[in-house]
Amino acid sequence: FDAAAVMVIDGQGSPVSGFTESWSGAASTPGDWREVASFYAATRGGVRCIGKQVWDGDDGRLVGLGTFYSLLTQAIFPGEGNEGKVMGLAPYGDPAAPGLPPLDVEGMAVGIPSAWRALLRERSSFRFGSAEARFTDCANLAAAGQRAFEDALLALANWLYRQTGADHLCFAGGAALNCSANARLLRETPFRRVFLPPAPGDAGTALGCALYGLTELAGRPCDFRWSADYLGPPPQLSDIEAALEGAGDLVVERPRGRDALCARMLDLLCTGRVIGLYQGRSEFGPRALGHRSILADPRRDRIRDWINARVKGREWFRPLAPVVPEESAAVYFDLAGASPFMQFAAPVRPEVAPMLPAITHVDGSARLQTVGRADDPLLRALLAGFEVRTGLPVLLNTSFNGKDQPMVETPFDAVAAFRQMPLHALAIPPFLVTKRNEPALPI
Repeated sequence: FDAAAVMVIDGQGSPVSGFTESWSGAASTPGDWREVASFYAATRGGVRCIGKQVWDGDDGRLVGLGTFYSLLTQAIFPGEGNEGKVMGLAPYGDPAAPGLPPLDVEGMAVGIPSAWRALLRERSSFRFGSAEARFTDCANLAAAGQRAFEDALLALANWLYRQTGADHLCFAGGAALNCSANARLLRETPFRRVFLPPAPGDAGTALGCALYGLTELAGRPCDFRWSADYLGPPPQLSDIEAALEGAGDLVVERPRGRDALCARMLDLLCTGRVIGLYQGRSEFGPRALGHRSILADPRRDRIRDWINARVKGREWFRPLAPVVPEESAAVYFDLAGASPFMQFAAPVRPEVAPMLPAITHVDGSARLQTVGRADDPLLRALLAGFEVRTGLPVLLNTSFNGKDQPMVETPFDAVAAFRQMPLHALAIPPFLVTKRNEPALPI
């Protein structure tokens, strides 16, 4: 974009004392207060801070949209990093059932009403899986919190539009991982386009710092365009061969070229097998986009439960995502534009939802990845081949990792995970690997 509004929302960021930028009210803000949201107007000529919401550190006065969703998550699921579970659980609930108010939004500031604060501090009545909590109550609270989060986010985005008049929005921070809310930004704000970096949370600051150092400190020109998320180190063929060496429990094939490999993968997918795919550089962000993925046939309604229970070892209600060619996406999903980084949830069109039960969530939505014509050749070939065989250019795509594990990074990780999971095959170009003792098929 030549110009854009910028919105950054997270649980909490840096202390005010570390800022070099200025905004209205900065001079009177104590240095130990922390930012929870920041808003900017950006052009090719620079970035101007419009304002920040800051927090004084008092647990009795918790503020901010990211803080709210973090508290909501911790009220339902123990531990850290379970926000995705709340997003998956929310469609099973009724947002009106708990009778909770909307969040307080005034300009760029989000407040958490006392009714919400009191409820979210109570950690037993709504703790998923506990003896005290019913599934319906947990789902209703998730739904109410998701609705409150989305409505407040829309209010902030609309406020920012009035301040900037920009046609485009760039959104980052941990809050930008909420794909249901992101979809509403596209549909229900005046912004014509919305860009979210593939790693909008804390991890993404690594690349931001690299770009800042290159352009601002080193003074070098840079027109970085985030057209792909495959920024990890490329695997070496020698490492792949070493990972497969002496694998007596595995059958290792080397098909003659990509087309032959693709054909073998399609044979397996169309007969209900579930395949791990490890190819090229790994994804930088938290979404598996076809380089560290598990692929399956989306037409099989039981395959989602089988993957959640047997492969991923996670809750039954968690949705699985589709991947589709960009030019075919509108036929199957109600989403304007591309979604190359799997950051937007979209309604599955009612006429095709019965054909795609494994990737259609309970509310009729799916968090899709689109693949452009110039993108990943193997993934494009798989989608084209699956369409020839089944009439549908859509595959189920989830991350290649086990329970409580990161996505596989090295060839050794991929082979070890393949052994541990009941996957039927591992495509690790130029090889296709199966097991001498094949796991049972999803029933």
